[in-house]
Amino acid sequence: MNKKILTLVFVLSSFSLSAQYIMKSDYKNISSNQTENNFNRLLTTPTIPELNIITLSGQEKKLGSFIESKRKFKDKPFIIISTYTFCSGCIDICDSLKIKGLSDKYDVFLILERYDGKTINDDAIKNFFQKEKVKRLKNDFNLVSADEKEFRNTFIASATPLFALFDKDKRFVYSYIWMSYEAIDKVVFNGLNLINQNLMKREMTWLNKEGFPTNPNSKDASFFYSVKDLAMNKVTFKYGEKSNLQFESEFLIKNGYMYNDGKTITNKVSHNTDGSVKLTPISEINYKEGYPTIPYTSFYENGKVETKNPLNGTMYKYTNDGNVKMKGSVKNGVGEGVFYYYKEGTDTLLYSITFKNGILEGEYVEYNDDGKTIKKKGKYHENKWVTE
Repeated sequence: MNKKILTLVFVLSSFSLSAQYIMKSDYKNISSNQTENNFNRLLTTPTIPELNIITLSGQEKKLGSFIESKRKFKDKPFIIISTYTFCSGCIDICDSLKIKGLSDKYDVFLILERYDGKTINDDAIKNFFQKEKVKRLKNDFNLVSADEKEFRNTFIASATPLFALFDKDKRFVYSYIWMSYEAIDKVVFNGLNLINQNLMKREMTWLNKEGFPTNPNSKDASFFYSVKDLAMNKVTFKYGEKSNLQFESEFLIKNGYMYNDGKTITNKVSHNTDGSVKLTPISEINYKEGYPTIPYTSFYENGKVETKNPLNGTMYKYTNDGNVKMKGSVKNGVGEGVFYYYKEGTDTLLYSITFKNGILEGEYVEYNDDGKTIKKKGKYHENKWVTE
């Protein structure tokens, strides 16, 4: 995972045909991109989610009500951290946070993710609670447990430790997954301190080139993102470098899906030889619940066409030297039928994949180097890989 690459892949990836949404219930749609998943969590989880938890005494509660009842520093931000029973490194990091006095300054909530329907009374979990470091963390870190699948779907997280930072009003501001002592200072202490000083908030967060939170007035403030909650299920998201906007869109959150809904603007930020910033418009697309409302064309920085997307007909995606990279039929602006993907700069077929109403649905075929004989076949159903 390259923490120095900060990209947002919502718009012009090969799967932008899938109505621009993230399926929270589908594990395979959890991206490996750290920054992208942070954005997805922020957009779909504006506040403490209604996650089912079990306390150390065996009581079943909702995470939100538990946090509210346990907060000592209600005028300060707080943090949620996740771990597994087998993640000794996660516990070591939490122990280091305790030694450094985190729980003396901020409320900390540590969630143990239980695997395969295990309960609080299973031997592995009982043994976990008996570890000396865990004993030290039990009370000060408000240790609870949650079902791993429910936690994963709620927080769009497939690994631990997850550090999720919330402001004093219980709004989700920032998250990070990485088992590193570097994160202790750069994410946890620095992030909470910035939120506490009102220098980092949901409406505007600045990151350095490594993707860590930073003071907006510092020299290393390189990237920003902004989430504005318009309503319970509608948000505006912005992302950019320095003062240059790279991406802006409104999203509709509906039934666990995230749809573009409104105008979506994408710009390319590059640098001239003298160090000055060059901003190149890539696309401006209007959406209604994930569907483009007008045909659109996007461009490369050199002015050549990157994507031609009619509302109905054949969509084309080109390389920056004009060769067809992908093509397929669309209906009402999203994928409807077979899409073909080619080796860059050639007409050699790499694979084909089938969409229905913007969703992966049907046969997937991967080809050998000759682009003709079949290497692998499979099938998708409702965006999920079902056969091989």
